[in-house]
Amino acid sequence: MSQSFSIERTLRTIHGWLGALILPWIFMAGMTGYYMNHEKFVMSFFPEKTATSGELFLTVRGAGPVSLSDSKKIASDFDLGMKYAPNDTKKFRGTSIYRFKAGSHNTIYVDKSSGGYWHLKRYKIIAYDRMGAQLGSELRWGRIFNSIHERGFVGESLGRWLADMTAIALMIFSASGIFIFVSPRMRRAKNRRARRSAVRF
Repeated sequence: MSQSFSIERTLRTIHGWLGALILPWIFMAGMTGYYMNHEKFVMSFFPEKTATSGELFLTVRGAGPVSLSDSKKIASDFDLGMKYAPNDTKKFRGTSIYRFKAGSHNTIYVDKSSGGYWHLKRYKIIAYDRMGAQLGSELRWGRIFNSIHERGFVGESLGRWLADMTAIALMIFSASGIFIFVSPRMRRAKNRRARRSAVRF
């Protein structure tokens, strides 16, 4: 009997510490999961987009229609590694664009009607006018939330180990919780049966 009490106390300790350690990630998983189901509602609490729109590009200096060759120069002036990458969408924020890429998380959309452009990084968008002056920037909250939900943090440098550790901790937390809940009830039921047997004899 003393051994079972020792196991139960140990599991209670593990259960308590695991609960405290994984609580932040449980909260983040819940928050980001809620975002995925109710994106507009969640985003209403965040700052409005500040990386401008295609229409606003037309109001800044030097704005005017650009050809593909013009846009190639704009993109290469920003980053020599940018290569033209036509896509099916061909629009961004309501305006027609030329797309250029240099790696998986380094993209430029050049607005055809003004020559202004957006630089899309993994978690940020920065808008520039045709002359290269920065007009605004914003965080890509959708990508940030997805990264937190999938990995437990922002980025890929650490892989998915934190999410895996949290998943394992949750399984241990659940199993220990079930044991802590069931064990005393099974013990009380066993004691009641033993008392009834003793009374009969």
